[in-house]
Amino acid sequence: MSKDYFVDIITKAEILALENQKDFVRFEVKELERKSIDSKHLKELISHYMANALNDYEALKNYYKAAYEGYESIIQNTDSKFDERDRIDFISTMLISQYNTEAKNDIEKVLRKEFLKQMINLREIVVESYTLKLKAIGITKYLKSVGNKKKSLSATETAYMVYYLTESKCYKWINGSPAIADWAHFSSKHNVNKDNIRKGYNSLMKSSEIRLSSNRKNIIKNALNGLNVNYPESPAAIKLCETELNITRKSF
Repeated sequence: MSKDYFVDIITKAEILALENQKDFVRFEVKELERKSIDSKHLKELISHYMANALNDYEALKNYYKAAYEGYESIIQNTDSKFDERDRIDFISTMLISQYNTEAKNDIEKVLRKEFLKQMINLREIVVESYTLKLKAIGITKYLKSVGNKKKSLSATETAYMVYYLTESKCYKWINGSPAIADWAHFSSKHNVNKDNIRKGYNSLMKSSEIRLSSNRKNIIKNALNGLNVNYPESPAAIKLCETELNITRKSF
């Protein structure tokens, strides 16, 4: 057995894990979004999902993972640049070194027996460990991207936000009633055509049946997310939106 043997096994197993994990986190998050009641509930579901992913990874105990973590510890304390080949080379070096180390006492004999057992199943161990590692990395990147990006809203979704903000008295019309200045304000803030916002708002005011129809559920859900992101200082508007979202769910 040689270092090149470990390099080959680890490289191929990690590629397999990458293929298995491709887009997996995105699909799982989409499923969580579908199940969530509102943005607060979604954050709770994602936090629980992330905790499980990290716990599953932390629970793993094997020599591949130990070598991987040893590599991460080293690169955190140096300014030198390393790539994936360096990482796999480091892990392989640690494993071949362990393989070539003779057991000198009973404890080391037990440890060596476990090491050799793991080396027989190294491919499966790497696939499992790297898959969970990628899962943890993927959800972390997703959370960062969500935190740094505000989702753009349609004119109808913006109109819903305006409706909840005004009905809850969280936003007061500039001149006491809807006017060009108000539509211009929301248009500028959300980069949506002001006339389309106005038309959407007027249609919501005319018919509660249309506003609360079941096919508007996703629109109201997006409006709720918009309120949480853009108007966190308006809990009354958020509460009103949550209430109407629950009404649309019960209307199926």
